Amino acid sequence: MSIYQIQTSGLEKRSIYIALVLGVFGYIASTFTCEDVFPRFGALIVCSGIFFGMKGITTNLDYTTPVFESRLEKLKSDMEFTLSELGKVAPKEEVEKFRSKIDSEVEEGKLKVQRTSYSLKQRILKLEGSIIIAGTLIWAFGDYLVLDAYLKCKT
Repeated sequence: MSIYQIQTSGLEKRSIYIALVLGVFGYIASTFTCEDVFPRFGALIVCSGIFFGMKGITTNLDYTTPVFESRLEKLKSDMEFTLSELGKVAPKEEVEKFRSKIDSEVEEGKLKVQRTSYSLKQRILKLEGSIIIAGTLIWAFGDYLVLDAYLKCKT
């Protein structure tokens, strides 16, 4: 499964929005106040990227996989009960065929959750890494990006 086939979470959208707002607001504040504040907003972007990255990984991945697996195990135990009841009236071969089909479906479900979880983790790492890189570049070279505004302020 591709990382782009999973729906974007609200946490990812907020992360991007906050990074963009901080960048734009920092640039505008630096331009109109003639102060060297744009690099400081780059540091805030880095902090927000780290915060949302840590929160996104722990919230989305550490919680959902165990919850899904526990629900899957409960479903499997319910199906085992149903199969044992079915075994009282149906031939044993048919019951065993159903049991093997259920086991294969459960294993396929577990693998799908693991793949989705891994894909989501990779997407969060890429997104937050990009935000951190952009914030670090603004932090380091932000004063050069608004150089024209500084020159106008000094004259």
